[in-house]
Amino acid sequence: MTATPLITEIVATGVTTVSITGLTAGVSYDVYVIADCDQAGTTISNAANFTTSTVGLSENELVNVSYAPNPVSSVLNIIAVSNIESVVVYNLTGKVVMEVKANNAALAIDMSTLSNGTYFVKAKVADAVSTFKIVKQ
Repeated sequence: MTATPLITEIVATGVTTVSITGLTAGVSYDVYVIADCDQAGTTISNAANFTTSTVGLSENELVNVSYAPNPVSSVLNIIAVSNIESVVVYNLTGKVVMEVKANNAALAIDMSTLSNGTYFVKAKVADAVSTFKIVKQ
């Protein structure tokens, strides 16, 4: 059975990554690379298979956590009613970009090394988790 490509993209010489959007979560996809080497001919790679998933964070489960400033340029201050056990910062693709272990109700996180953009911050306090979005400028 021959499948019809959902997406095709032609890239310039030297391009090693391509972003694909609009895929459906929970679906398995095959990716092939076709190299057109002019006089040397055309070759096709073996299939690389991946299954998409939803990237995201659950809603706040803990309401007694505050944070400032937002947007932040250097230091993000987080205050909770109980000791903050840990803080994890994620970029928009869900990759962990910073982890901080703590045992204090107030925490100052140095975010100056992060690139400008939007991040999700997950603070674990006791048996609850607070997740919020911040903007780094």
